Amino acid sequence: MQSATYGRAEIVIMGKYKDSYLVIYHGPIRGGKTASMTGDLALDMISGRRVFANYKIEFRYNGKDYAAEPLITDELMLIDKPDIKQKYTDCCIGWDEGALSMPALDFQTAQNKLTTQAMLLRGKLEANVYFCVQYLSMFAKNMRLQEDTLVFCHDMSFKYKNLERGAFISQAFQDISGRSTGETYEYSGQVFRQRFFAKLVWPIYDTKEMPESVVKQKIGIKDVRAALNGYELESQENDSYSLKEENDMVIDNLIGELVSMKQTTVSLSVIKSMAEHRTFQGSKSELSEILMNKGAIRMSNGLWSIKNSLVLA
Repeated sequence: MQSATYGRAEIVIMGKYKDSYLVIYHGPIRGGKTASMTGDLALDMISGRRVFANYKIEFRYNGKDYAAEPLITDELMLIDKPDIKQKYTDCCIGWDEGALSMPALDFQTAQNKLTTQAMLLRGKLEANVYFCVQYLSMFAKNMRLQEDTLVFCHDMSFKYKNLERGAFISQAFQDISGRSTGETYEYSGQVFRQRFFAKLVWPIYDTKEMPESVVKQKIGIKDVRAALNGYELESQENDSYSLKEENDMVIDNLIGELVSMKQTTVSLSVIKSMAEHRTFQGSKSELSEILMNKGAIRMSNGLWSIKNSLVLA
């Protein structure tokens, strides 16, 4: 970790991370998030690390050509395969517009679950993962819980009108995990700041390039892995099966929550509302069928009796 002086305060420059970091760049639209991440990825490439990104980064430095390799997000769902594990070992991953690829509302999708597992294993891979998101609330919660560093990016021309648009980016760092400074942000409350001259990276990437969106249809984890291993899916049959499977899983989780809250008598409308919030897709009659299959008892006035035994079934 390098350090530099900004005014009188010594700050940590997060431009060159060590291994196994998960860094999230966030801030307003056109605030300099992608430029900031591109600068860090360029430093990683110059230092000799292999970089994968879902947008193009190409440049020449000291007579040597550098380029980020295409990030094939599907491969991250098969990170336990030896060849893929080897490919992503000791690398850096740049994921622009992360909220498009892994929206918080899709936290139950197989793609999201398996990719999250890959992020959890970044320590085994000694890999850094960088995400750009506009709003943290739009990003998957299971990713936000893993973050090591938050970098808030803000174009300084928003405030100082004499500055060229996008040329200077204000960066504010929070050491969430404590791996950079030895003290977590929750404990120290410290925010480290620096100015980034983003114009340096303008020639090496296209700020208007549209990153590949990898939002997948909601299919089962086994089906995803089968497809990625070279087997074709029969879409109609698998879509029907996997939707039923996912609805069943959502209700299992919901029943567990209701029992833990000691809410053992619940109306169908309340159950459906809570289930839809957890990505359940279906009608009330389909929900009733799932509840009956699980052994719930239909009572009068639209109420259902939920018992502890359902969770163990």
